[in-house]
Amino acid sequence: MHEVRVLAFQKIYSIDINQSAMDDIFDIFNIEDKDLDIENESIKSFYSSLVIGTFDNLEHIDSLIRDISLNWSLERMDKVDLAILRMGVYSLKFQNFENSKRAIIDEAILIAKKYGSKNSYKFINGILDALLKNMESGIEKK
Repeated sequence: MHEVRVLAFQKIYSIDINQSAMDDIFDIFNIEDKDLDIENESIKSFYSSLVIGTFDNLEHIDSLIRDISLNWSLERMDKVDLAILRMGVYSLKFQNFENSKRAIIDEAILIAKKYGSKNSYKFINGILDALLKNMESGIEKK
């Protein structure tokens, strides 16, 4: 599902840059040359849950990121990093993947290494790892 996460990240990023990109969340399927069965309903469902779920919970997601990213306002963050973080936080917090929370962080790191700046993956790993630790210890905001 890595390729689906990449497409979702790209769409989340594009919506952050241009709100009208939300009008057709599946348009990216038409322009991407991926070895992905775009007609597969489980792929479409996973993709749309990442994109729509992230934006449906954006206020809460951004609040969690703000709480963890000391000295970094969302406005100062690179837009690529922010899109990866938002999707990662959504997956950790709202999707029911109990056995693969670390895999979600690993996926975010891989995306950051490919699409982010030189040290993006370290920043993203730090934020998502801190969130996961807070969740596991029960001290993170509901």
